[in-house]
Order: sequence, then C-alpha cells, then structure tokens
Amino acid sequence: MNAERKGCTATEYGLVFGIFELIVFLISPIYGQHLNKIGPKVTFNGGIYTTGICAILFG
Repeated sequence: MNAERKGCTATEYGLVFGIFELIVFLISPIYGQHLNKIGPKVTFNGGIYTTGICAILFG
C-alpha cells in the first residue's frame, strides 16, 4: 500500500479511514432530518459536498 511505503503504519491510516466513516455516520442523521424541508436534490448534493470536504481534509 502507498501509505506503508511512505512510512505510515496500519494504525495511522486505519484511524484516518475510521474517522472519515465516523464523520459520515454523525452527519447523516442531520441530513435525514432536513430531507423533507430542503428536498432530496439539495440533500444529495450536500452529502456529496460533505464527503468531498472530508476527503480533502484527510488528504
């Protein structure tokens, strides 16, 4: 794996992936609560935007 070639341990990159999924898990109910108010298109785009921002921050 690329991370191991750059000197990272499995714990380090596992933590990154774990925190990423934790953020998605915590944000999903918020989007679910507002689904009827703002519509599915805006909710979908907001979810994609949130996922993209998290991926950039962890990159």
